Amino acid sequence: MTEKIQPIPQEFKKYGRIHTLIVRKVGYALYKGVNIKDEWICYELHKVRVVKGCVKDFWGKRSLSQNREVLAKDSEFGSYGWSFNTLGAAQRKMTKLIARDASKRVSALIAVQGHLPRQNISFLRKKRQDEPQTDIMEDLVEVAR
Repeated sequence: MTEKIQPIPQEFKKYGRIHTLIVRKVGYALYKGVNIKDEWICYELHKVRVVKGCVKDFWGKRSLSQNREVLAKDSEFGSYGWSFNTLGAAQRKMTKLIARDASKRVSALIAVQGHLPRQNISFLRKKRQDEPQTDIMEDLVEVAR
């Protein structure tokens, strides 16, 4: 039985800006922030992480709550969150981070198993024949999942 995970918000308000989710891909979320007063626009990229649900009440007792996805806190920007003035810059960073994460997953598979599992290699070959124009990084992300 899989546990339900509370997802990240589609929209939230922070520091006088309304942030709206515009893109969500492979563990990353891109929000567009619009300042309510002067319509100044910014973009925030967040690495989405899952935290286990455990809450301490006033008396220090622990109670289980639902696992939830979290966005970067202010102190985590630079590691789990990034801010941009243009959509293009935010999308380039997202693409770079997704490719880096896929590369890490494939490297971990190779390190642990000594090679990619045969079924994954045959999957890559078949996909390559069916769709020769696809990006290899998309394939690596799929294999690494």
